[in-house]
Formats: sequence, C-alpha cells, structure tokens
Amino acid sequence: MSNEYKIPAENISRTMEHEFSTVTGNFRVEHCGSNRNKIFAIYCTVFSEMTESQLRRNISKLLNKSQALLNLGVPQSHMKFIDESSSTGNGTEDRTAETNF
Repeated sequence: MSNEYKIPAENISRTMEHEFSTVTGNFRVEHCGSNRNKIFAIYCTVFSEMTESQLRRNISKLLNKSQALLNLGVPQSHMKFIDESSSTGNGTEDRTAETNF
C-alpha cells in the first residue's frame, strides 16, 4: 500500500487549511472520501471580483508547491480538481472545489 493512503485525512485537511491561510479568502477543507480515496472539499468565500480561473490557479499553485503537504507524503502529481460550484451574495462568492489524490 502506498504511503499516501496511510496519512490520516484530518492531518491533510488541517495542513491544507493552514496553507490556504496565505491566500485571499476564507477557506475550509473537509475530507469527503474513504481512507483509500483522499477526496477533499475545499470551501472558500472570496470577493466576487476574483474570477473562477484566478481562484483555481491560486489553489492549484498552493497545492502543487506546498512543502507541508509534501512533508506529509502527499504527492503533488496525484492532485487534481474533480468538481467546482459557486454561489454569490453581498459582494462575495462562495465556491466549492473538490480535489482528489
């Protein structure tokens, strides 16, 4: 069994939330897969001026360059977005992105 599946999902969620603290917006990460499949929902609230492509690029950069995630044994090459949705209100936009690795 590969190392990536031995990492507790809670540790990855906490690490991802900590990493997102450097990005504009409010982020919350939830594990929504099994122990075998690491699927995380990334919930974020950002100003509506930020485009979906900007947000996706920011998240991708962070996930692909995160030394903390690499230290946990999460291989960046296995991370990919599998779904996105958004809603707007009061000058902010709530977005959900799921990532799988």
